[in-house]
Amino acid sequence: MALVWEQWATSRLARPALAARRLTAASYPCRAQAGQREESSLGSLYDYGARFYSPYLNRWIQPDTIVPDPANPQTLNRYAYVNNNPVRYTDPSGHCIPSDDGKTCLPEQRHGFRFARLPIDKSDLDWVTWYGTTEFAYRHSGEYAYSQGLHAGIDLGGDAGTQVRAGIFGEVLLKNRTGFGPGNITVRVMGSDGTSYDVIYGHLTTESVNQFEIGDAIKPDTIISSLADQGGNTHLHLEIRDEDGTYMFNPLRSAYQEDLDTLHTTARSQVQRLGEAYRNGITFHEPTEAEDYLTYYGDPLRQPLIVHWGTSYWTK
Repeated sequence: MALVWEQWATSRLARPALAARRLTAASYPCRAQAGQREESSLGSLYDYGARFYSPYLNRWIQPDTIVPDPANPQTLNRYAYVNNNPVRYTDPSGHCIPSDDGKTCLPEQRHGFRFARLPIDKSDLDWVTWYGTTEFAYRHSGEYAYSQGLHAGIDLGGDAGTQVRAGIFGEVLLKNRTGFGPGNITVRVMGSDGTSYDVIYGHLTTESVNQFEIGDAIKPDTIISSLADQGGNTHLHLEIRDEDGTYMFNPLRSAYQEDLDTLHTTARSQVQRLGEAYRNGITFHEPTEAEDYLTYYGDPLRQPLIVHWGTSYWTK
């Protein structure tokens, strides 16, 4: 069976000359140009890991589990391939058009659920650390090898013993199974798109986490734990992953505007209130000539999608 050289070679959008460009399976067996495996047993479908693509339908045969850019109407069709512009773009992951550096999605996707409230009350919130390319993450990138050298969640600082609420509807999936000690809990939530997400609450007291059983129902106002004493760095680490643990999403993308305003207000005042040590968590690494793509990510909401155990974002 001949192998299509490009995913779009047989597309109605492609010119006839392009449609004729094929490689034999003997020369490049079962691989598409972007490295995807061809499943001839399924009728010449390409396996992108996240889902299958049909070069004859010019479409994915499953909807994307995410909407890469809600501001772009082309991405609202979750069966379309690369914004219906396959001559210009490719989608190696099956989730999005990669950025120029080839490491991330542009822009980071909004996942399919919202926090009904912040896990820590506004009156108890002392400071925040953003997700993504923060100056703190850059200076301590070795500690974040699992998340491409980036901060894979947001931190909400408070006093030891501060109550932590779920903020979402879901059920307990794991207890004390991640590295965010001493105690932590993972809640699985179903998004409006039918996709499951895992929300990790870290740096909690072990005793309060142990009150729950696996499978217990969780509501937004459920008190899931309290903050463990970490000296001058007491905080909740809030992280969102997909069900398979491949991607780590920006929690700010699931917050309502009122809660975003609270976080921004806290960030704007925390250096003045608490000192210079709290600046690096809310400022983003100043790009050098070799890293000028970071200028796109100067906003806490517009941070790159983090791939679990992916290549370091800071690799030149």
